[in-house]
Amino acid sequence: MTKINKAAYQSSFFEAIPEMESNAQKIFHTIDKAKHEDFDMKLKNQSSQKDLTKKINEQIHNKLKATLPSNQHKALFISNATYGTANWLSSACNFKRFLKLNHDDFTEGLRLRLLIPIFSYNILPNTKCICSKPIDKDPFHGLTCKNHQGIKIQTHNEIRDGLANLIKTISPYAQVKIEQTLGKMANEERANPTTPKTDKSTEIRCDIWVADGSDLKLLDVKVTCPASQTNIAKNSHTTPHVANILSHKLKMDHYKNYLIEKFHHTITPFVLETSGRLSKESEKYLDKIFGLAKAIPSFNKDLQLIRKEFILHINNILVRSNAKLVRYSRAHGADVSNY
Repeated sequence: MTKINKAAYQSSFFEAIPEMESNAQKIFHTIDKAKHEDFDMKLKNQSSQKDLTKKINEQIHNKLKATLPSNQHKALFISNATYGTANWLSSACNFKRFLKLNHDDFTEGLRLRLLIPIFSYNILPNTKCICSKPIDKDPFHGLTCKNHQGIKIQTHNEIRDGLANLIKTISPYAQVKIEQTLGKMANEERANPTTPKTDKSTEIRCDIWVADGSDLKLLDVKVTCPASQTNIAKNSHTTPHVANILSHKLKMDHYKNYLIEKFHHTITPFVLETSGRLSKESEKYLDKIFGLAKAIPSFNKDLQLIRKEFILHINNILVRSNAKLVRYSRAHGADVSNY
């Protein structure tokens, strides 16, 4: 084994620093500005390195988005470009079993994050899914197919339960209940009055009922896909948070139409996109409950770690759900897929 003289090593290291700085300056000054005119930011006028980095990232983001072949690709790309939506990539390093992903789910999650279509581009024109929707022009149809309601309901319930457990953990004095009935609607008020009338079809329910002293909150979980036709029609492929905003509005309208006015201020739709991107209102709700937890003197848990773990848990649920939707679509949607 070769031994290194510590003093000589330190001396050579410090001698190398000026040379490294000199080379860095040479490299910087030899950049061909004609090929990089978009990045000519007038560095002297920048207030900080952070501002410069942000502008360069925005330009790279826009250039990449412009190369994508469809609006569905662009909608998912914008949704994925959010801090925290990629933390599931480190799930293999997590020692907690419920935060791990198996090989198949991880592979499908990675394919979707890289925007690799569910079906091959070589499928025949006008090929349709079992739901009768064409899939040759919708590369991510499996994420929005109406035949996958069982998988989507399971995903919704897992996120609901995760959120309820989080509230119980950081608000130990709050009463937390799941699937609470708030009232009943008349037959003519139901979304589809022609369907047979049952007790459940007339109930107005919330996913999570939280009472903390005199404060009452009604939470309703909603997962939305930015690549759906409805969201793309509202420009989710050009503008961030469109899918979240639309779903939030639909939830609020639903409750305001069917609930008495005294409940209106208590409703908080907990909306997130299939990428794991939370709506701004969902972020605000988490900020609020974590802010209140900090005020409890006896609360010694690491709130920041709890929040990161919750986000990772939610993202893992979505990755597993998306993987199931993809596999189900390939198995039942189009046998001609060359995947």
